[in-house]
Amino acid sequence: MANALLLTYHIFEGVRRGGIHYIANYLSKIGYNIDFVTNPVYIKWLFKYGLNDRENVKNLFRLIKGIRYDVFDGVEIRNFSIPILIPYKLASFINNKFKNFGLVSNWCLLEKRLRSSYNIIVIESTSSILLLKKLRERYPKSKIIYRPSDPVMAYSDIKLLINAEKDIIQSADRIWLVNESAKSFYEKKLKIRLKNYFILNNPVVYGKEINEKNINISNRGIKAVYVGCFPIDYDLIDMSSEKYKSAEFIIIGPYKDKLKKNNVIFTGPLNRERCKEIIRGCNIGIIPYKKRREINQLFEITGKVGIFMLYGLPIVGMNISETLAKLKGFYVAKNHDEFLNYFSDAIMLNEIERVKIFAAYKEILNNYTFEKFEYDLDLELKNIHI
Repeated sequence: MANALLLTYHIFEGVRRGGIHYIANYLSKIGYNIDFVTNPVYIKWLFKYGLNDRENVKNLFRLIKGIRYDVFDGVEIRNFSIPILIPYKLASFINNKFKNFGLVSNWCLLEKRLRSSYNIIVIESTSSILLLKKLRERYPKSKIIYRPSDPVMAYSDIKLLINAEKDIIQSADRIWLVNESAKSFYEKKLKIRLKNYFILNNPVVYGKEINEKNINISNRGIKAVYVGCFPIDYDLIDMSSEKYKSAEFIIIGPYKDKLKKNNVIFTGPLNRERCKEIIRGCNIGIIPYKKRREINQLFEITGKVGIFMLYGLPIVGMNISETLAKLKGFYVAKNHDEFLNYFSDAIMLNEIERVKIFAAYKEILNNYTFEKFEYDLDLELKNIHI
Protein backbone atom coordinates (compact mmCIF):
# COMPACT_ATOMS: atom_id res chain seq x y z
CA MET A 1 0.00 0.00 0.00
CA ALA A 2 1.22 3.52 -0.83
CA ASN A 3 2.15 5.99 1.90
CA ALA A 4 2.29 9.79 1.98
CA LEU A 5 3.87 12.13 4.53
CA LEU A 6 2.45 15.64 4.84
CA LEU A 7 4.29 18.16 7.04
CA THR A 8 1.97 21.05 7.74
CA TYR A 9 0.97 23.92 9.99
CA HIS A 10 -2.57 22.58 10.22
CA ILE A 11 -4.40 20.13 12.45
CA PHE A 12 -6.30 17.59 10.39
CA GLU A 13 -9.61 17.96 12.24
CA GLY A 14 -9.31 21.71 12.84
CA VAL A 15 -11.85 24.36 11.87
CA ARG A 16 -9.23 25.98 9.63
CA ARG A 17 -9.08 24.14 6.32
CA GLY A 18 -6.39 24.58 3.70
CA GLY A 19 -5.20 23.02 0.48
CA ILE A 20 -3.10 20.54 2.46
CA HIS A 21 -6.30 19.00 3.89
CA TYR A 22 -7.71 18.48 0.41
CA ILE A 23 -4.44 16.97 -0.80
CA ALA A 24 -4.56 14.55 2.15
CA ASN A 25 -8.21 13.71 1.49
CA TYR A 26 -7.62 12.97 -2.18
CA LEU A 27 -4.50 10.87 -1.58
CA SER A 28 -6.38 8.79 1.00
CA LYS A 29 -9.28 8.47 -1.45
CA ILE A 30 -7.00 6.83 -4.01
CA GLY A 31 -5.46 4.46 -1.46
CA TYR A 32 -2.62 6.27 0.33
CA ASN A 33 -2.01 5.95 4.05
CA ILE A 34 -1.46 9.49 5.29
CA ASP A 35 0.85 10.71 8.05
CA PHE A 36 -0.37 14.26 8.65
CA VAL A 37 2.32 15.80 10.85
CA THR A 38 1.48 19.12 12.50
CA ASN A 39 4.66 21.16 12.88
CA PRO A 40 5.73 23.22 14.69
CA VAL A 41 3.89 22.61 17.95
CA TYR A 42 5.14 24.32 21.12
CA ILE A 43 4.81 23.39 24.76
CA LYS A 44 3.33 26.87 25.37
CA TRP A 45 0.04 25.43 24.08
CA LEU A 46 -0.34 24.13 27.65
CA PHE A 47 -1.35 27.64 28.66
CA LYS A 48 -3.67 28.44 25.76
CA TYR A 49 -7.42 28.11 25.90
CA GLY A 50 -10.45 29.86 24.50
CA LEU A 51 -10.75 31.18 20.95
CA ASN A 52 -7.60 29.72 19.43
CA ASP A 53 -8.90 26.62 17.66
CA ARG A 54 -5.37 25.44 16.81
CA GLU A 55 -3.02 26.34 19.65
CA ASN A 56 -4.59 25.01 22.83
CA VAL A 57 -3.94 22.45 25.53
CA LYS A 58 -6.48 19.95 24.17
CA ASN A 59 -4.81 19.81 20.76
CA LEU A 60 -1.37 19.57 22.35
CA PHE A 61 -2.22 16.32 24.13
CA ARG A 62 -4.19 14.94 21.19
CA LEU A 63 -1.23 15.46 18.86
CA ILE A 64 1.29 13.96 21.30
CA LYS A 65 -0.92 10.88 21.62
CA GLY A 66 -1.76 10.84 17.90
CA ILE A 67 -5.17 10.76 16.26
CA ARG A 68 -6.09 7.99 13.84
CA TYR A 69 -8.85 8.12 11.23
CA ASP A 70 -9.93 4.99 9.35
CA VAL A 71 -10.80 5.83 5.75
CA PHE A 72 -11.62 2.51 4.03
CA ASP A 73 -10.15 -0.97 3.45
CA GLY A 74 -7.17 -0.47 5.76
CA VAL A 75 -6.37 3.07 4.55
CA GLU A 76 -5.76 5.42 7.47
CA ILE A 77 -4.88 9.02 8.25
CA ARG A 78 -2.69 9.67 11.30
CA ASN A 79 -2.32 13.16 12.71
CA PHE A 80 0.44 13.62 15.28
CA SER A 81 3.33 15.81 16.37
CA ILE A 82 6.33 16.08 18.67
CA PRO A 83 6.19 19.42 20.50
CA ILE A 84 9.23 21.65 20.72
CA LEU A 85 9.84 21.89 24.45
CA ILE A 86 11.48 25.31 24.60
CA PRO A 87 9.83 28.72 24.09
CA TYR A 88 9.45 29.98 20.52
CA LYS A 89 11.92 32.89 20.74
CA LEU A 90 14.54 30.75 22.45
CA ALA A 91 13.99 27.98 19.89
CA SER A 92 14.50 30.49 17.06
CA PHE A 93 17.71 31.75 18.69
CA ILE A 94 19.09 28.23 19.16
CA ASN A 95 18.20 27.25 15.59
CA ASN A 96 19.98 30.31 14.20
CA LYS A 97 22.97 30.09 16.52
CA PHE A 98 23.56 26.36 16.23
CA LYS A 99 22.45 25.69 12.66
CA ASN A 100 18.98 24.37 13.32
CA PHE A 101 19.95 22.27 16.33
CA GLY A 102 16.56 22.71 18.01
CA LEU A 103 14.42 21.34 15.20
CA VAL A 104 16.92 18.69 14.16
CA SER A 105 17.09 17.37 17.72
CA ASN A 106 13.29 17.25 17.63
CA TRP A 107 13.62 15.14 14.49
CA CYS A 108 15.26 12.39 16.55
CA LEU A 109 11.92 11.89 18.32
CA LEU A 110 9.72 12.54 15.33
CA GLU A 111 11.38 10.03 13.02
CA LYS A 112 10.58 7.20 15.43
CA ARG A 113 6.88 7.75 14.67
CA LEU A 114 7.27 7.86 10.90
CA ARG A 115 6.85 4.95 8.50
CA SER A 116 9.79 3.15 6.94
CA SER A 117 8.93 4.44 3.46
CA TYR A 118 6.83 7.06 1.69
CA ASN A 119 5.97 7.36 -1.98
CA ILE A 120 5.45 11.09 -1.66
CA ILE A 121 6.37 13.75 0.90
CA VAL A 122 4.56 17.09 0.81
CA ILE A 123 6.15 19.88 2.85
CA GLU A 124 4.14 23.00 3.55
CA SER A 125 5.80 26.40 4.01
CA THR A 126 6.53 26.14 7.74
CA SER A 127 9.70 25.47 9.74
CA SER A 128 9.42 21.87 8.45
CA ILE A 129 11.42 23.01 5.43
CA LEU A 130 14.43 22.88 7.77
CA LEU A 131 14.06 19.09 7.78
CA LEU A 132 14.63 18.72 4.03
CA LYS A 133 18.12 17.27 4.37
CA LYS A 134 17.03 14.75 7.01
CA LEU A 135 14.07 13.68 4.88
CA ARG A 136 16.26 13.25 1.82
CA GLU A 137 18.71 11.12 3.77
CA ARG A 138 16.08 8.83 5.25
CA TYR A 139 13.76 8.65 2.22
CA PRO A 140 16.01 8.93 -0.89
CA LYS A 141 13.40 7.34 -3.18
CA SER A 142 10.49 9.55 -2.12
CA LYS A 143 9.17 12.33 -4.33
CA ILE A 144 9.47 15.55 -2.34
CA ILE A 145 6.87 18.21 -3.09
CA TYR A 146 7.01 21.75 -1.73
CA ARG A 147 3.59 23.33 -1.15
CA PRO A 148 4.16 27.01 -0.24
CA SER A 149 0.65 27.98 0.81
CA ASP A 150 2.24 31.16 2.21
CA PRO A 151 5.78 31.70 0.88
CA VAL A 152 8.17 31.93 3.83
CA MET A 153 10.16 34.82 2.42
CA ALA A 154 6.91 36.78 2.08
CA TYR A 155 6.10 36.68 5.79
CA SER A 156 9.32 35.96 7.70
CA ASP A 157 12.59 37.82 8.25
CA ILE A 158 14.35 34.81 9.81
CA LYS A 159 17.39 34.18 7.60
CA LEU A 160 17.57 30.50 8.49
CA LEU A 161 14.03 29.92 7.17
CA ILE A 162 14.53 32.11 4.11
CA ASN A 163 17.69 30.23 3.15
CA ALA A 164 15.91 26.91 3.74
CA GLU A 165 13.12 28.00 1.41
CA LYS A 166 15.64 28.96 -1.25
CA ASP A 167 17.13 25.46 -0.95
CA ILE A 168 13.81 23.65 -1.21
CA ILE A 169 12.71 25.78 -4.19
CA GLN A 170 15.86 24.66 -6.00
CA SER A 171 15.90 21.01 -4.94
CA ALA A 172 12.28 19.83 -4.51
CA ASP A 173 11.09 17.33 -7.09
CA ARG A 174 8.08 19.56 -7.68
CA ILE A 175 6.59 22.84 -6.37
CA TRP A 176 2.82 23.02 -6.04
CA LEU A 177 1.96 26.72 -6.08
CA VAL A 178 -1.44 28.08 -5.08
CA ASN A 179 -1.64 30.79 -7.75
CA GLU A 180 0.21 32.71 -10.44
CA SER A 181 1.02 35.52 -7.99
CA ALA A 182 3.17 33.11 -5.97
CA LYS A 183 5.09 32.16 -9.12
CA SER A 184 5.70 35.82 -9.97
CA PHE A 185 6.73 36.53 -6.39
CA TYR A 186 9.40 33.80 -6.31
CA GLU A 187 10.76 34.68 -9.74
CA LYS A 188 11.10 38.34 -8.81
CA LYS A 189 12.50 37.63 -5.35
CA LEU A 190 15.00 34.97 -6.37
CA LYS A 191 15.73 36.37 -9.84
CA ILE A 192 15.13 33.00 -11.43
CA ARG A 193 12.64 31.44 -13.79
CA LEU A 194 10.68 28.68 -12.10
CA LYS A 195 10.42 25.53 -14.17
CA ASN A 196 9.55 22.58 -11.99
CA TYR A 197 6.23 23.88 -10.72
CA PHE A 198 2.50 23.23 -10.99
CA ILE A 199 -0.35 25.63 -10.19
CA LEU A 200 -2.78 23.81 -7.91
CA ASN A 201 -5.43 26.31 -6.79
CA ASN A 202 -6.99 25.71 -3.41
CA PRO A 203 -10.62 24.65 -3.90
CA VAL A 204 -13.26 26.91 -2.37
CA VAL A 205 -16.66 25.56 -3.54
CA TYR A 206 -18.33 22.40 -4.78
CA GLY A 207 -19.57 22.41 -8.37
CA LYS A 208 -23.18 21.81 -7.34
CA GLU A 209 -23.07 24.86 -5.04
CA ILE A 210 -22.37 27.20 -7.96
CA ASN A 211 -25.64 26.25 -9.63
CA GLU A 212 -27.75 26.92 -6.54
CA LYS A 213 -29.72 30.15 -6.30
CA ASN A 214 -27.57 31.69 -3.60
CA ILE A 215 -27.59 35.40 -4.33
CA ASN A 216 -28.81 37.78 -1.64
CA ILE A 217 -29.93 40.95 -3.43
CA SER A 218 -31.78 42.42 -0.48
CA ASN A 219 -30.70 45.86 0.67
CA ARG A 220 -32.94 45.77 3.72
CA GLY A 221 -30.43 46.27 6.46
CA ILE A 222 -26.69 46.31 5.90
CA LYS A 223 -24.90 43.17 7.09
CA ALA A 224 -21.17 42.98 6.50
CA VAL A 225 -19.23 39.80 7.23
CA TYR A 226 -15.59 38.75 7.52
CA VAL A 227 -14.22 35.20 7.87
CA GLY A 228 -10.62 34.22 8.54
CA CYS A 229 -7.69 33.94 10.93
CA PHE A 230 -5.19 36.45 9.52
CA PRO A 231 -4.48 39.54 11.69
CA ILE A 232 -7.24 42.09 11.21
CA ASP A 233 -7.25 45.88 11.42
CA TYR A 234 -9.45 46.57 14.46
CA ASP A 235 -9.20 50.31 13.85
CA LEU A 236 -10.69 49.88 10.40
CA ILE A 237 -13.59 47.81 11.77
CA ASP A 238 -14.12 50.41 14.49
CA MET A 239 -14.18 53.26 11.96
CA SER A 240 -16.56 51.37 9.68
CA SER A 241 -18.96 50.51 12.48
CA GLU A 242 -18.86 54.11 13.71
CA LYS A 243 -19.61 55.59 10.29
CA TYR A 244 -22.33 53.03 9.52
CA LYS A 245 -24.07 52.74 12.85
CA SER A 246 -27.12 51.05 11.33
CA ALA A 247 -24.97 48.33 9.76
CA GLU A 248 -24.09 45.06 11.46
CA PHE A 249 -20.51 43.76 11.24
CA ILE A 250 -19.98 40.02 11.85
CA ILE A 251 -16.40 38.87 12.46
CA ILE A 252 -15.88 35.09 12.20
CA GLY A 253 -12.59 33.63 13.41
CA PRO A 254 -10.28 33.34 16.45
CA TYR A 255 -10.51 37.02 17.35
CA LYS A 256 -11.05 38.76 20.67
CA ASP A 257 -13.85 41.31 20.97
CA LYS A 258 -11.69 44.37 21.55
CA LEU A 259 -14.32 46.82 20.37
CA LYS A 260 -17.32 46.03 22.61
CA LYS A 261 -19.80 47.67 20.23
CA ASN A 262 -23.45 46.79 19.71
CA ASN A 263 -23.16 46.57 15.94
CA VAL A 264 -19.96 44.45 15.85
CA ILE A 265 -20.34 40.73 16.59
CA PHE A 266 -17.37 38.41 17.16
CA THR A 267 -18.51 34.79 16.75
CA GLY A 268 -15.23 32.92 17.30
CA PRO A 269 -14.15 30.11 14.91
CA LEU A 270 -16.95 28.35 13.00
CA ASN A 271 -16.98 25.44 10.56
CA ARG A 272 -17.67 25.93 6.86
CA GLU A 273 -21.37 25.06 7.00
CA ARG A 274 -22.08 27.48 9.83
CA CYS A 275 -20.10 30.20 7.98
CA LYS A 276 -22.25 29.61 4.92
CA GLU A 277 -25.43 30.01 6.95
CA ILE A 278 -24.30 33.39 8.26
CA ILE A 279 -22.90 34.64 4.96
CA ARG A 280 -26.14 33.71 3.17
CA GLY A 281 -27.90 36.36 5.26
CA CYS A 282 -25.30 39.10 4.63
CA ASN A 283 -24.96 41.51 1.71
CA ILE A 284 -21.33 42.72 1.87
CA GLY A 285 -18.10 40.77 2.36
CA ILE A 286 -15.20 42.60 4.00
CA ILE A 287 -11.51 41.75 4.28
CA PRO A 288 -9.96 44.22 6.77
CA TYR A 289 -6.42 42.81 6.84
CA LYS A 290 -3.45 44.34 8.58
CA LYS A 291 -0.28 44.70 6.55
CA ARG A 292 2.15 41.84 7.20
CA ARG A 293 5.28 42.24 5.08
CA GLU A 294 4.80 40.98 1.50
CA ILE A 295 2.36 38.13 2.13
CA ASN A 296 -0.74 40.31 1.65
CA GLN A 297 -0.07 40.82 -2.04
CA LEU A 298 -0.44 37.04 -2.57
CA PHE A 299 -3.98 36.74 -1.16
CA GLU A 300 -6.30 36.10 -4.10
CA ILE A 301 -9.27 33.69 -4.29
CA THR A 302 -9.14 32.12 -0.82
CA GLY A 303 -11.74 30.02 0.96
CA LYS A 304 -13.40 33.01 2.60
CA VAL A 305 -13.46 34.96 -0.67
CA GLY A 306 -14.96 31.94 -2.44
CA ILE A 307 -17.89 31.74 -0.03
CA PHE A 308 -18.52 35.49 -0.36
CA MET A 309 -18.61 35.00 -4.13
CA LEU A 310 -20.88 31.98 -3.83
CA TYR A 311 -23.55 34.22 -2.31
CA GLY A 312 -22.95 37.15 -4.65
CA LEU A 313 -21.57 39.53 -2.02
CA PRO A 314 -19.62 42.56 -3.25
CA ILE A 315 -16.23 42.36 -1.53
CA VAL A 316 -14.47 45.34 0.04
CA GLY A 317 -10.91 44.62 1.13
CA MET A 318 -7.66 46.24 2.20
CA ASN A 319 -4.14 44.78 2.11
CA ILE A 320 -5.04 42.03 -0.36
CA SER A 321 -3.77 41.28 -3.87
CA GLU A 322 -4.30 44.15 -6.29
CA THR A 323 -5.09 41.60 -9.01
CA LEU A 324 -8.51 41.21 -7.37
CA ALA A 325 -9.29 44.84 -8.19
CA LYS A 326 -9.55 43.80 -11.85
CA LEU A 327 -12.48 41.47 -11.08
CA LYS A 328 -16.09 42.62 -11.11
CA GLY A 329 -17.51 42.93 -7.61
CA PHE A 330 -14.17 43.52 -5.85
CA TYR A 331 -13.15 46.81 -4.24
CA VAL A 332 -9.48 46.88 -3.18
CA ALA A 333 -8.66 49.83 -0.94
CA LYS A 334 -5.22 51.32 -0.36
CA ASN A 335 -6.11 53.03 2.93
CA HIS A 336 -8.84 53.48 5.54
CA ASP A 337 -10.62 56.35 3.80
CA GLU A 338 -10.74 54.49 0.51
CA PHE A 339 -12.12 51.42 2.28
CA LEU A 340 -14.96 53.49 3.77
CA ASN A 341 -15.73 55.05 0.37
CA TYR A 342 -15.79 51.65 -1.32
CA PHE A 343 -18.06 50.35 1.43
CA SER A 344 -20.49 53.16 0.54
CA ASP A 345 -20.29 52.16 -3.13
CA ALA A 346 -21.08 48.55 -2.26
CA ILE A 347 -24.09 49.60 -0.21
CA MET A 348 -25.48 51.59 -3.16
CA LEU A 349 -25.37 48.71 -5.66
CA ASN A 350 -28.81 48.03 -7.10
CA GLU A 351 -30.38 44.67 -7.88
CA ILE A 352 -29.31 44.60 -11.54
CA GLU A 353 -25.69 45.35 -10.62
CA ARG A 354 -25.66 42.65 -7.96
CA VAL A 355 -27.03 40.08 -10.41
CA LYS A 356 -24.25 40.97 -12.88
CA ILE A 357 -21.64 40.58 -10.14
CA PHE A 358 -23.06 37.17 -9.21
CA ALA A 359 -22.89 36.02 -12.85
CA ALA A 360 -19.24 37.12 -13.07
CA TYR A 361 -18.45 35.31 -9.84
CA LYS A 362 -19.91 32.04 -11.12
CA GLU A 363 -17.57 32.09 -14.12
CA ILE A 364 -14.55 32.52 -11.86
CA LEU A 365 -15.64 29.92 -9.30
CA ASN A 366 -15.71 27.18 -11.94
CA ASN A 367 -11.89 27.22 -11.73
CA TYR A 368 -11.93 26.79 -7.95
CA THR A 369 -14.16 23.77 -7.40
CA PHE A 370 -13.26 20.71 -5.36
CA GLU A 371 -13.95 18.60 -8.44
CA LYS A 372 -11.46 20.54 -10.57
CA PHE A 373 -8.91 20.38 -7.74
CA GLU A 374 -9.11 16.58 -7.67
CA TYR A 375 -8.98 16.37 -11.47
CA ASP A 376 -5.88 18.60 -11.62
CA LEU A 377 -4.18 16.76 -8.75
CA ASP A 378 -4.83 13.41 -10.41
CA LEU A 379 -3.23 14.61 -13.65
CA GLU A 380 -0.25 16.02 -11.74
CA LEU A 381 0.33 12.77 -9.83
CA LYS A 382 0.35 10.83 -13.10
CA ASN A 383 2.66 13.41 -14.67
CA ILE A 384 5.28 12.96 -11.92
CA HIS A 385 4.77 9.16 -11.94
CA ILE A 386 3.23 8.79 -8.49
